[in-house]
Amino acid sequence: MTKKNFILCSFVVWNLWLAKNELIFKRDNWTHSDVICKVEVFFNKFNRVKSHEEVVDHPAATPPRQGQHPVWIPPPFDVVKINVDASFVMDKSFGALGFIIRNHNGSLLLAASNSTPMYSIINREAEAIKEGILEAIGLRYFLLWVESNNLEVMTVLSNDSSCIPFQIWSIIENIK
Repeated sequence: MTKKNFILCSFVVWNLWLAKNELIFKRDNWTHSDVICKVEVFFNKFNRVKSHEEVVDHPAATPPRQGQHPVWIPPPFDVVKINVDASFVMDKSFGALGFIIRNHNGSLLLAASNSTPMYSIINREAEAIKEGILEAIGLRYFLLWVESNNLEVMTVLSNDSSCIPFQIWSIIENIK
């Protein structure tokens, strides 16, 4: 697979993930055409920026405003970033978790996903973080940024005084 095709596939996967989140959280159902149009827009914008080789500072992360899509913010030079997500089909007690590890250039270092029986999204989101951290350490990276869309897990991880839900207590202790 060429680098250009790999990048295009990455935009397709990312926009499918965005469409899934739009459906789950905002009840906004994107059509196939919507996804394809968004992929084309992002891919073309990426190629324009890439062709100019713009240097981008590392801005502080700010939450997107209503109607905006989140933008991936690169970590500092000596840090790798782990983005995680988990999905859950409650009536099937089944879901998937995954993570992607990238460096300051956005270059892919490792990505993994698996489908798994689950009974709680918070449990699988914490598990995805733990697996991502373990894999990053296995690649000999020790300065890590972790990003997740699960506010409860991220609050517990970033605040020592936070009460840890029982169902993820052991996973959080392993992460720390």
